[in-house]
Amino acid sequence: RKSPKTLLIMSRMQHWTQQEDTELATLVSQNLKQNNGNLDWDQIYASISIHTQIQRRSKNDIMTRWWKIIQHHIEDPQSLNFSIGNQVRLISDKSTIGTIKYIGHSQSKLIDGHIIGIELDQSHPKGNNGSFHNEQLFTCQHGHGLFVRSNEIEIYNTQEIKLKRLRSRIKIGDKICTTLGTSNNYSGIVKYIGIVTGKEEMIGLELDWPAPVHSCATYADVHKYFDTKQGHGAFIHRRDITEV
Repeated sequence: RKSPKTLLIMSRMQHWTQQEDTELATLVSQNLKQNNGNLDWDQIYASISIHTQIQRRSKNDIMTRWWKIIQHHIEDPQSLNFSIGNQVRLISDKSTIGTIKYIGHSQSKLIDGHIIGIELDQSHPKGNNGSFHNEQLFTCQHGHGLFVRSNEIEIYNTQEIKLKRLRSRIKIGDKICTTLGTSNNYSGIVKYIGIVTGKEEMIGLELDWPAPVHSCATYADVHKYFDTKQGHGAFIHRRDITEV
C-alpha cells in the first residue's frame, strides 16, 4: 500500500506543467532539425539537461506526453466557421445566446479539438467566470461564461434572422434588392413568385435599371412569366434577396 506522501508525489508527476510542455516542444523541434524530420527519442532523452523540469520524467512518459500533445492540437474543422466576437446560440437551447470570447485549446485539460468560450447575455445554471478546469481563458461576470464544442452552437445573426423572415413573406408588388451574383446591388419589383420549368420556385423581378446579367423575363429561355422592358427582367431564389 502506497503512503500518502508517495501518492502525492505520483500525483504531481502525472500533472505536466506548461513549462515542461514548452521544454518538450523545444527538444522535439531541435531533434527534428538535426535528423531531417525524423524523431530519435533516445537522442532526445539523452539531451535533456538536469536543469530542466522535464528531467524528472521517464522516456516513456515523455513519448506518451508528446503524442497526447499532437492529438490535442488536431484542428477542429467545424470551429473554423466561428470567430472571436461572433454572436451565437446553443443548438439545444436557442434562447441561450452569447458572444464568443475564446477559441482554442486548454493547457490544463487535454481534449481533442477546440473548445469555444462564450460570454452569455444572461446567467446560466452551468455558467462560470470564463475559467476552464481552473484555467482562466477569458473574463466575464460569474455565471455568464460557458464552454462548448463547435457542434453545439450556431451563428445567431439578428439581421439575418429578420431577413429570412421577410424573405418568406414577400409578395407580388414588393420592392426588394439583390446582387444578381455580382458585386453590385440591384433593386426591383416582384412580378412573379412560383415554380418555373416545373423544377423550382423562383422570384421574378422587374429591375429598376437594366442588368447585364439578365436580359428578359424568361427562365432558361423556355417560358415568359411576366412582362417587362428588355434587360429589366431577372429571376432569383429567395436566398438571393439582400433587402426587403
